[in-house]
Amino acid sequence: TCGGALEMKKIADIADEHGVAVAIHMAESPVACMAAVHTAAAMHNVLALEFHSVDVPWWKDIVVGLPDNAVRESRSRVTAALQNSKIYLREPQTTTVNLAPADVKKTGSFYDLPILVAMLSVSGVLDCDLSDCAFIGEVSLNGDVCFVQGALSMAIKAAECGIKRLFLPYENAAEAAVVKDIEVYGVKNIASLA
Repeated sequence: TCGGALEMKKIADIADEHGVAVAIHMAESPVACMAAVHTAAAMHNVLALEFHSVDVPWWKDIVVGLPDNAVRESRSRVTAALQNSKIYLREPQTTTVNLAPADVKKTGSFYDLPILVAMLSVSGVLDCDLSDCAFIGEVSLNGDVCFVQGALSMAIKAAECGIKRLFLPYENAAEAAVVKDIEVYGVKNIASLA
């Protein structure tokens, strides 16, 4: 157990230098767990990842990790998009979004789609294996998934990190499809995901 994704990666790198495997143990929100899973994927010496969901009422609708206004407002966009698309979470969710590493400023609205997919996944609406997937895209209030800048560079990085399936705005799909070793899916609206 450690203080965050960056610290976890540093500890794992030191352990790797000495030939020691790491076992990650977390007690945090399911959304924060997804961030830790992505960090674990970047480590060479992970033995196990143990996760305990924590339901703390005062964590409701918190976005942490140096978000800018566009990232902080994603909660409102995602909530409205779910309601306007008539997609209902199976039970009330306490939502904490941990954007790791905490010391790096996060900017832009392309975090909307991964936040929304994480909420659908932890609530049981999406019941499929997302371990090899990445999601990029702004979500409009009516549920449309909107064009984002930088899709090609994000697709390249996703492929380098071992991601096999990339879901991003339909308007960005042709641009990202030039990247080898990754399947690209253009998403027009969130209803097509649920």
